Amino acid sequence: MDIIQRLFNDTHKCARHRGDSIIIDVIFENGEPVVERRPCPCILLSQALIENTANMLFKDFNEPTLRLVFEELAAVTSDVVERMGSFAAITDRGKVVTWGRPTYNMDWSKWYGGDREELSGGVVCVVASGWAFAALKEDGRVVTWGYTELGGDSSRVAGELASGVVMVVATWRAFAAVTGDGRVVTWGDVGYDGNSSEVAEDGSGVERMLASGVQSVVATEHAFAALKEDGRVVTWGYTGYGGDRSQVAGKLVSGVVEVRASRREFVALKEDGQKVVWWGPLFN
Repeated sequence: MDIIQRLFNDTHKCARHRGDSIIIDVIFENGEPVVERRPCPCILLSQALIENTANMLFKDFNEPTLRLVFEELAAVTSDVVERMGSFAAITDRGKVVTWGRPTYNMDWSKWYGGDREELSGGVVCVVASGWAFAALKEDGRVVTWGYTELGGDSSRVAGELASGVVMVVATWRAFAAVTGDGRVVTWGDVGYDGNSSEVAEDGSGVERMLASGVQSVVATEHAFAALKEDGRVVTWGYTGYGGDRSQVAGKLVSGVVEVRASRREFVALKEDGQKVVWWGPLFN
């Protein structure tokens, strides 16, 4: 029972399944998108396993076997992402379907459409800034579309996003990707959220700190925080949203096991149970 519940929790969280359903397709009727749904497969499987643990069908299932099954279910994503009136949904075949348009008064000549063929399959997740989207594919590639200056056009770092990416997060105006070898790649509004080289770390740019050893990145609306494998935390972005951690810097040089983010603040959880909270000077 405990094994089943643990594997279910891991899968449900990883796939970001919402409620009791997942997206299976998006069709258009009279020009309007219709999202079709079905019961979440990991919920159905876990319930069947729990209710039939003594059943001949499941008696020989051990944890490694169950893990393989749940990992397959984790590949079925469950997101409809919306920003400023634009929508993106992933079907259970890994295809991205988009509709709508942002209502923000912007120059539409700067709206980048991305490579639509790249979005026809193999997508595992989509994240969004305020005016752009980024899709992470199974092979570690990243495809972007949206307002060019705010993350829609990633051509400046295209070579670094061609393979090996395992994680993508976004602020309101920029994106950060983490590669399998622990490197961080940023793009978007480099003068606001996205330029990690402009933030000082002991008198030098943090770009060097993000070149390797990064475990994960989280974001507030306008700042990023990277957790390194050695338990250090590196931040960059708008100071008013957590980009400046100087007030708690001494507590973030080691021992951090997780970093979480809200709209305006970061929280670091340390191995001794301590919580370290910081945000920008505008909100102190």
